[in-house]
Amino acid sequence: MADEVDVAKQMQEVDAQVQQIPTEPMNVEHPVQKPFWTSRAAMCRTFVALTAMVILSDLTIYRAEGFAGAAVFLILGPVVLFAARPWTRANQATFVCGFFLLCLAARLVWCGSELAVMCGAGVFLAFSISLNGQKPFVAQTLGLLGLSIPYGVEVVGYFFIGPRSVVTQEPSVRKASLLSVIVPMIAVGAFGLIFVSANPDLLNFISESIKPWVDSFWKWLTTFQFTEILFWCGTLLLAAGLLHPLLPIRDDNDSVTEATNQSAESTLYAICRNTLVTLIGLFVLYLVFEFRTLWLREFPEGFYYAGYAHQGAAWLTAALALSTLILSLMFRGAMLNDPREARLRKLAWAWSALNLLLAASVFNRLLIYIDFNGMTRMRTVGLFGTSTVVAGFLLTLWKIRTRKRFLWLVRRDLWALAVAVVVYAITPVDWLIHTYNVRQIMSGDLAPAVQITEHPVSSEGLLTLEPLLECEDPIIRKGIAAMLTLYEQGLLSERTDSNRKNVPAHWTAHQWSVERLNHQLDQTADRRTEIIGTDDNPATLLDEFQTYAYQWY
Repeated sequence: MADEVDVAKQMQEVDAQVQQIPTEPMNVEHPVQKPFWTSRAAMCRTFVALTAMVILSDLTIYRAEGFAGAAVFLILGPVVLFAARPWTRANQATFVCGFFLLCLAARLVWCGSELAVMCGAGVFLAFSISLNGQKPFVAQTLGLLGLSIPYGVEVVGYFFIGPRSVVTQEPSVRKASLLSVIVPMIAVGAFGLIFVSANPDLLNFISESIKPWVDSFWKWLTTFQFTEILFWCGTLLLAAGLLHPLLPIRDDNDSVTEATNQSAESTLYAICRNTLVTLIGLFVLYLVFEFRTLWLREFPEGFYYAGYAHQGAAWLTAALALSTLILSLMFRGAMLNDPREARLRKLAWAWSALNLLLAASVFNRLLIYIDFNGMTRMRTVGLFGTSTVVAGFLLTLWKIRTRKRFLWLVRRDLWALAVAVVVYAITPVDWLIHTYNVRQIMSGDLAPAVQITEHPVSSEGLLTLEPLLECEDPIIRKGIAAMLTLYEQGLLSERTDSNRKNVPAHWTAHQWSVERLNHQLDQTADRRTEIIGTDDNPATLLDEFQTYAYQWY
């Protein structure tokens, strides 16, 4: 009898547990993945962020007339993105990207360029990825640009329509939630308008206060175009896609080795060993020749600087890149399990030392060319490019030493390239190169003058030319005075109308370097007039300067 009572109690407990299991209606599909927000507060924050991003993009990009607008976007855009994401997991990459964004914004305000804008867009995407706590590898950052539109469609669709598969009652609940916010706002606005209209003084005060805003809005409305709506839609989808946290990026924290505990001789060992021995012999012979011909000699008149120092440096840089590829391919896969790998690594260190000497030879050739007739933008690119290749080579040596995977090296090499491009975009290149050229000219080496006449000079470069107004060479002195005067008159082809002196411009066209240059021109006006004289034509003097300087091209 007692056993029957125990069985009955157990049956009752089972029935109670079954009843506690939530039942679900039939034929109801559920979303595969959980939405990226789980509260009404998160939805409101996202709505505000998307609206702010559309307005910010419209004011700083679509309606911009210069680079200062992009600078404002690079500062405020990340702030909006950061504030809208309750799931933010900032890491080291977040702070690095934020630092680069600030530097790029400063560069755009000082003296902007299209390259700086493109770099800013790339770093902004990387910043978005880093907010998920992930590493913004270059390939994945570019992939986010393509995936952000589909992600944005999914996010916007969920926000306004709801999940793709929901029970029939949920849309009405969602609409009720939205109306619970909208209806009170409409009621407050209606009664507020009535109360303001009932007080003439208050009505006049508010009317005068909002009149500038109304005028601005009306001006915007009269210049409104249909393409602006398309821009809004694209910005909305892109911003919503950047808020999506589910970009699949495989982290490589576990990519520490390709080797296993099983040791086995590789058939590639003899090939790699013989290749390294042969290359060591070749590099020794070539470096002896390089040092004797380009390091320890005086260059005669008529020396082919462009061939040796320009084209030759490019070929030697390509040799460094090929060495990087060969080493990275040798030390991977089965070779890492070969018991003779330590001996092969010693040969690799020896060849690496020779490669570093080769890198020094590349820099020497570039310095020879710079010493010949000054600095240029392309020679700066050459210095950056060679430094990037050397950085990639050092990363390869680190891969060999720490037995990293090949994918690890590819990602870091792309990082090195991306960082080099961004740093170049941030660097005030024209200011640096013409500061050097002016210093050389004032010291008696007149050859760098050709870099002023034969290449475009931005406003930051023109800022550095003032000392040449006191140059002992009369042709250079008059040519510089003529160049600055033509710029002041808006006749120098390098600058646009929005950068001319005393021409009102939209706030997004503001450039600090132009402002500084205009102030400098005001201070040197009398001196330039004295140099040019009343009878000489500035355009004629500039042509004479160009013809004179071309002898050093």
